[in-house]
Amino acid sequence: MAEIVIYSNEYSNTTPNDLILDSDDSGGDIIIQFGNVLGEKIYWDNTNTLFMFTDDVKIGGDLDVDGSKITIDADDTGGNMDLIFGKTLNEYLRHTGTWFTFSDDLLMPDAKSIYFRDTALSINSPVDGQLNISADTELEINTPSVDLNGNLAMSGSITGATIDGDLNTIQDIPWSAVKPRPKKMIVDLTDLTLQEDGSSNMADIFTDSETGVSPHEFYVIKTTQASLQDLDIKIKVRVPQDFIDFSTEANDIGFWYKNSGADNTDSKIDILVEDKDGDDAYLASEGQTLFNTSWTAYVNEFDGGSFDPQPGEYILITIKGYASYDGGYQSPYIGEIAFTYTGK
Repeated sequence: MAEIVIYSNEYSNTTPNDLILDSDDSGGDIIIQFGNVLGEKIYWDNTNTLFMFTDDVKIGGDLDVDGSKITIDADDTGGNMDLIFGKTLNEYLRHTGTWFTFSDDLLMPDAKSIYFRDTALSINSPVDGQLNISADTELEINTPSVDLNGNLAMSGSITGATIDGDLNTIQDIPWSAVKPRPKKMIVDLTDLTLQEDGSSNMADIFTDSETGVSPHEFYVIKTTQASLQDLDIKIKVRVPQDFIDFSTEANDIGFWYKNSGADNTDSKIDILVEDKDGDDAYLASEGQTLFNTSWTAYVNEFDGGSFDPQPGEYILITIKGYASYDGGYQSPYIGEIAFTYTGK
């Protein structure tokens, strides 16, 4: 049987079952030591005002703590700080000194929530099979791609997105739900017809192109006659199926052109736009006698009162180019044409 050695300054209280150490309150650490050689102790650390154990402690029952905290790594030695569950199970909650880690899955029972910053930012499962992510201002997902294997139901809108029509199919969207927006249509100049009006038509037409900062592809009309000679270029343009109307801006048509010569007595261009019924897109006096020695965009608004093309119908463009010769070719250069319209 182990020997019990009792030193001075111990006091047996008259109250049953009490043994008071340091009964005269002389201060200092108050120690209970186990074994002279073993030297393991339980003691009151008077400096830090707490109990100390010099070896591991095993608690066979429950541990009730009336205080508000349990501190692991109180001496700040650093490294991993573990709260271990089960000697054999050995699952743990660990703080690495930087963040918390779990050795196993984390289950939130019932409708419990995980909150961020305040109660307005949370993740929870209100019912079985449903996960709610709540953010009072914005939910931002930063990833190269998001794969959705189920249906996506939305009550809001998608902004700033591009949907690749080659890879995606959108079905059952009513036409009325598609928002109108400005669109641009480039006219195909390769599908044209040349006409002569019966007088002063001794001219030829050629295709050419220019490179540089603002390159252009164009037709050029040339003649060897001193007087103005002309040719009519007729182009039919099918109105797109998503067409709603032309805008009220001044750029319903943009036509690039230039001329060689001194002025419009050497070369010039007239451009006319009509619907299938022959109604003009703008006044017949507009778009006439165009001349500029540099590439210029002629723009105009389609404000003709009876001009009313419909989706699938044709718009007819007539460009009359006038050329002459005075020791060199004085020619009209007929470049790109674009329509700006409102469509869906």
